[in-house]
Amino acid sequence: TIGFRVSDVRRASPLAAFRLRFPWLLATISGGTACAVIAGLFQATLAGSIVLAFFLTLVLGLAESVCVQTLTVAVQALHRDRPNLARYAGALRRELATATLLAVSCGAIVGAVVSLWRGNPGEALAVGGSIFLTLVVAAGLGLTVPFAIHARRLDPRLSAGPIALALTDVTTITVYLSVGTWLLG
Repeated sequence: TIGFRVSDVRRASPLAAFRLRFPWLLATISGGTACAVIAGLFQATLAGSIVLAFFLTLVLGLAESVCVQTLTVAVQALHRDRPNLARYAGALRRELATATLLAVSCGAIVGAVVSLWRGNPGEALAVGGSIFLTLVVAAGLGLTVPFAIHARRLDPRLSAGPIALALTDVTTITVYLSVGTWLLG
């Protein structure tokens, strides 16, 4: 899920290792650049509600963690079982149920921290509610991306991670700042 096979770079020259590794970092650069552009669209919201900036890295980190957890489970399942639409649907139900539990727990904890620290229930709802939404979406992406890559007869063990994480980052920042604008703007 890191974009290359470790065995391919283990004995490779630095230039060959660079050629294997760098293209996948472009997914991170693309996703990060898209996130910066999206954040720029919400400049007024960030200026008016600094608490959103305080928790931005936490929200992104939680979404990425859930995405990677789900992605790892999905890639292992694809390696072990022959995928089909019924297996995908069953896996999606399980992962979304798990993600909902994770999202409620993480959103409630961070929302409580925001509420205790800032004393503003609106800010707590914006941050905690965003965490809930982004973790559920991240789990969906963590499952869907490897299945979609596999359906195209490509190896999801190589390319799913960088792609899913970039999509998760872009989706997370969009949802987070949209919810913040809606509730605090």
